[in-house]
Amino acid sequence: MLQCPSRGYGHFFFVTGDGHMEIDIRDRATLNHADVTALNFIRATPPYIFRRHYRHGLRSHIMEILNPGDVAIEQSGTIMDGIRHFPMARPRRMFRIFRTRLKTLDEALGEIDRVKIVERFLGPDFMATSTECIVDYQGPAGREIVLCGFQSYVSGAILDPWTLLDSAELLGTLFDALGPATRTAALAKAAWITKVQQQGAQFIQRVKRMVEKARHIPDLAGVGNLILTAGGNIRLVDINNISPVAMDDVIPLDEKGYPSATNPSRRWPSSRKKFSAGRSRSVSRSTAISSPPGDGPPFAKKRRYSGSRGPGIDSLTPPQP
Repeated sequence: MLQCPSRGYGHFFFVTGDGHMEIDIRDRATLNHADVTALNFIRATPPYIFRRHYRHGLRSHIMEILNPGDVAIEQSGTIMDGIRHFPMARPRRMFRIFRTRLKTLDEALGEIDRVKIVERFLGPDFMATSTECIVDYQGPAGREIVLCGFQSYVSGAILDPWTLLDSAELLGTLFDALGPATRTAALAKAAWITKVQQQGAQFIQRVKRMVEKARHIPDLAGVGNLILTAGGNIRLVDINNISPVAMDDVIPLDEKGYPSATNPSRRWPSSRKKFSAGRSRSVSRSTAISSPPGDGPPFAKKRRYSGSRGPGIDSLTPPQP
């Protein structure tokens, strides 16, 4: 049974099926296509290929959802201007499996509530929206609740808040790092930099409002959690790692026993002046994930159910007059 709440929890989708895995999916170090299609809530013969994404981590399995034709071109290559190229298959969507054990439905819905906080303050312009799904997973210990997510794919450059780069060169370096993709954005370099500065200012203000109004903050400190697209847009892609803000000197631990993202994330937007003196954000060439609109993937087994539930940085911002 797969229960996928739509925006605002107005409707749900149940996905049912038979299946059994001897090793709990959450305990597996890595997954492959066969592991995913063996899940009781995924079709055994989906029209796509699942491949592990390099950014899978402690909190979630992250799988690319690929078109088989794109994978075939990646493997065999294609001739362009007399030269054989091997373009990497571009994911159509991303599939995430949350590793955390959820004992009750309320715990699962609580996780989704936190995603809704991010959506309320950053969405849709500054976050990767997601279709979160509550799964009745058939595992070795019987049926258990597991949280999953279906997300669309976005490529871009990583905004690394901890790597140092001279602030005067940051945005120019980002523009060059994105390569030919920025040329298709129909923006000259100067115009692109101006747009990023405006986006950065708006992003900071929205994060501040989230802290002030909801007393929560997403993980802004993790490498790869913020992506700058070729069009000059800033996207938060790790939307499931959000913590309450505690205005004290205590550093809480997450469910894995690691320091929570709350404190370093809180320092990040508040330390703009320090970084404007030269300690700014760096970038590495990469890609990231975001989320698709719609009710869910075409390969999930589903039936409709109606239900309801209540509800560095200075170099990215324009100079002040």
